Amino acid sequence: MTSLSIKRVLIAGIIGLEVVTVTAILVWSYITTESVFLGHVRKLMESVAADTIDRSERFLSSAQVAADLTQRLADNAILTRDNPAAMERYFYEQLSLYAQFSGLYFGGVDGSFLFVRRIEGSGPAVFQTKIVSRTEAGTKVELLDRDIGFNDVGSRLDPADKYDPRTRPWFRRAVEQKKLIWTDPYIFYSSGNPGITTASPVLDKNGDIYGVVGVDIEIAEISQFLARQKVGQNGSAFIMNRNGDVIAFPNLAKLQLPAGVTGRALRFPRIDELDDRPSRAAFLSIGRPADAFDLSEPLSTSFELDGKTYHAVFAPFRSAQWPWLMSVYVPENDFLGAIKQNRLHNVYLAIVITAIACVIGIYLWRSIARPISALGDNALAMKRGELGPLTGIPSGYREVRQTAEAFDQMATALREARDKLEQRVEERTRDLQEEIAMRVQAEREAAAASRTKSRFLANMSHELRTPLNAIMGFSDLMMQPDPRGSDIGKFREYAEDIHTSARHLLELINDVLDLSQIEAGRLDLREQSVDLPTVIESALLFVQLRADSGRVILATDVEPGLPALWADERRIRQILINLLSNAVKFSPPGSQVKVTVRTDDQGLLMSVSDQGVGMTADEITTALSVFGQVRGAVDHRHEGTGLGLPLTLKLVEAHGGTLTLDSAPGQGTTALVRLPADRLAEAGFERPISRR
Repeated sequence: MTSLSIKRVLIAGIIGLEVVTVTAILVWSYITTESVFLGHVRKLMESVAADTIDRSERFLSSAQVAADLTQRLADNAILTRDNPAAMERYFYEQLSLYAQFSGLYFGGVDGSFLFVRRIEGSGPAVFQTKIVSRTEAGTKVELLDRDIGFNDVGSRLDPADKYDPRTRPWFRRAVEQKKLIWTDPYIFYSSGNPGITTASPVLDKNGDIYGVVGVDIEIAEISQFLARQKVGQNGSAFIMNRNGDVIAFPNLAKLQLPAGVTGRALRFPRIDELDDRPSRAAFLSIGRPADAFDLSEPLSTSFELDGKTYHAVFAPFRSAQWPWLMSVYVPENDFLGAIKQNRLHNVYLAIVITAIACVIGIYLWRSIARPISALGDNALAMKRGELGPLTGIPSGYREVRQTAEAFDQMATALREARDKLEQRVEERTRDLQEEIAMRVQAEREAAAASRTKSRFLANMSHELRTPLNAIMGFSDLMMQPDPRGSDIGKFREYAEDIHTSARHLLELINDVLDLSQIEAGRLDLREQSVDLPTVIESALLFVQLRADSGRVILATDVEPGLPALWADERRIRQILINLLSNAVKFSPPGSQVKVTVRTDDQGLLMSVSDQGVGMTADEITTALSVFGQVRGAVDHRHEGTGLGLPLTLKLVEAHGGTLTLDSAPGQGTTALVRLPADRLAEAGFERPISRR
C-alpha cells in the first residue's frame, strides 16, 4: 500500500477544508438569501394584490349599496316614477356623496327613463338630467342642466334622441335574473373612461317588476391606484376581466382602443393586445386561455423576457360578481441585483483566504509534522514489542509532550495488561470447557427425561386401560339381576363401587393424556359443522343421573335459530360435560343448574351457572390450575381430580375462545365460554378444517 506524506496531507487538508468551508458558506448564503428575498418578493406581491383587490371591492361596493338603497326606497314607495323630482334630487345627492359615480338612473317597464349624470365643461353646468317620457302622443326627451347646487341653469328638448332603456343589456339582465346584476366593464361613451354598471329590479306592491334602477361607476381610480403602487423599481400590476379585457392598468391611456362597433367609439384592449410586453408575458406564464382562466386561489409563476427573470402573482377577486384577475409582476434583479454583484467579490475573497490557508498549512507542517513523525517511529517500535521509554521527540507544543508521556504510560500499561490478559484467557478457557461439558450433559439428561416421560405416559395408558376395562366389564355383569332370583344386593353395591372407581380412574387417565397432548402441541381438532342444541342435550343426559341423585334441577335457555358451530363436536361436548359436572357437584339439593347460549357481534357466548357454594378469587385461581381442588360446603364422595377445569380451559383456548369464572362465596358460580364469530359456520358449509 502506497504511504502518504503527512506534509501533503496536512497542507491539502487545511487548504481543502478552507476552500470547502468558504465555498459552502458562500453558496449556502447565496441560496438562502435568494430564497428569503424571493419569499419576501412573493409576499410583497401578494400583499399588493390583496390590497388592490380589497380597495377595488370597497370601491365598487358603494355602487351596490346605492343600488340596493334605491331599490328599497322604490319598493317602499318612497321614491317612485310618479315623483320624478324627488328621484332626481336623490340621484343628485348620491352623485355628490360618491365621487366615483358618473350617473344614476331609473328605467321603467313602460319605456320611461330618468338619468342624472356628471358632465364636464367650462360653463356652470356640472350635472345633467335626462328625462324620457312616453305618452300616446309620442316620446319626449328633455335635458336639464344643473349647477353644483343642483339649480336649474338651462333646459332643452332632444327630439332626435330615441333612447329606450328596455333595449339596454343592464335592463334586460336585471329583469330576467330578478336580482342585482353587474355588467362587464366597458368604456363609457360620454366620458371615454373605463367604468362598470350595476342594476337592480324595482318591484311594486304586488311583487311585479315595474322598473330597474342603475348606477354607472367609473373605475379609472383603480388604475390610478395601481400607478401609485410600487413593487421594486420596475414592477407593475394590472386587472383583467373574465373575457380577457384589461380593465385596469397603471397607464390609463393604454386602456382605450377603437371599438370597431357602431355607437361605441372605444373599447378595452385584450391582454394579447395590451401595449406592454411584460404584462403579456406575465399572463402567458400561467398557461391559461385569456378568456377562460379559472383561478380560485393565488398563483405564483416565473417567466423570462429579454434575458431577464420575472416573478408574478395572480389572485382572483373574492366576490363572484366581479370575476376579475389581479396580476402583479416584478423583475428578479430589482431585489437580487445587489446580491449577484457581490457574488464575484465573495469569490475573490475566497481565493485570498485560501492563499492565507496555504501559508498557515506550511507553517503547521514544520512545527507539528516532525514531532508527529517521531511519535510514529516510537509507535512502530512498540508494535515490535519494544515497550521502552520514547526518545527523539523535540517539540515546543504542550500537547505533543503530553502525548509522548501518554505513550510511555501506555507502554507500561500494555505490558501489565498483556500479562493479565494471558492469565485471564487461560482461566476463562478452562471455565468455558467445563461449562460446555455441563451443558452437553444437561441436554442429554433432558432428552432422556423427555423420552422417559413419553414412554411412561404410553405405558401408563396401556397398562391402566386394560385392567380398568376388565373391572368395568365384570362390574357390569355383577350389576345384572340374577335370573335365579337370589339376593345379590351386597354384590351389586360392591360392583357399583368398582364401576365408579374404575370410571373415575379412566377419566383421570384421559384428562392427563389430553393435557399432555395440548401442552405438547399435538392436539388435533376434528372440526365440522356442529348442531349445538343437540350437543347440549347429549351433555345434559350424561350428567342427568348425578343431578337426579343430588336432586339438582337442570335447565336450558338456548337462543332460537342458533347458527351451526364450526368446531370439534367431541371436544365441545367434553367442555359442556366438565362444566355441568362441576356445577352439579357443588350444587345443594333443590337448586338449579342452567345452560344459557346466546350470539352477538363478537361471536357465541355459552354459560353454565349454578346456585352452589361459590368461590373466592383465590379459589378460582386454584380451580383453574392443574390438580387444583376446591372443596365446597357440600360433602361429596368423589371430589374430582383437579383436571376438569384446566382441561376445559385448554380446550376452549384451542378453539380460539376464552373461559372465565364469575363467582362469590354463597352466590353460586357462572362459567362463561366465548367463542369467536368466525366459529359460527354458514349453513351447508361442511369442508373440514384442521387446527392445531
